[in-house]
Amino acid sequence: MFKVRITKDALPLELRVRGQQSGETISVRLILSGAKMPAANGATLLLGPFLYERAPSTVVGFDKLRWLRVHVADLSPGSAKLKAVHALTPAPLLRVLGRARMTPTGPGSRLYRGSAAYDNPVVRSSLARLTGGTEYRELRISAYVGRDGLVHRLVITGRTADRSTTLSLSARLFAFGRPVHVKPPPPGMFTDAKLVRLGA
Repeated sequence: MFKVRITKDALPLELRVRGQQSGETISVRLILSGAKMPAANGATLLLGPFLYERAPSTVVGFDKLRWLRVHVADLSPGSAKLKAVHALTPAPLLRVLGRARMTPTGPGSRLYRGSAAYDNPVVRSSLARLTGGTEYRELRISAYVGRDGLVHRLVITGRTADRSTTLSLSARLFAFGRPVHVKPPPPGMFTDAKLVRLGA
């Protein structure tokens, strides 16, 4: 679970992401809210050979047919859809942490603090989809490592070069190694992308 908060000219925009992931499954639910916009929620599910995308709650006129099913085999490995799904997992955040210079806050402490170079290619690409491509500098990072040796909490902050916009990203990681149990949307709740193309 993580939260991305971007504040520009004192106006916040916040994305909350809650999900679970296994080797071949990614299930994500998200809520986007801002000072001058109604909150909208959506969901994405990568399960077996299919990618399911739920229409945002602000989109009307779908009745029960709110999901679109896409065949993963029809997507290229570098497709925007797949990149968007993986951007909503902890992997990009951990890649940023992997490029940071971190030190423990004290002897035997499990809390680490440090920074990452904003112009590092891995850092830049890992944050791009969560920040809309905006470049943030002065990246400060805090990470708490549990007794299991895994990262349980992670905070990343930064600001744009002109200091007009700030970034605050906080993540809580848990349930390591537990099985992921998800079900696809039932028939009648989704339409297939191939049928949509045929009807176009």
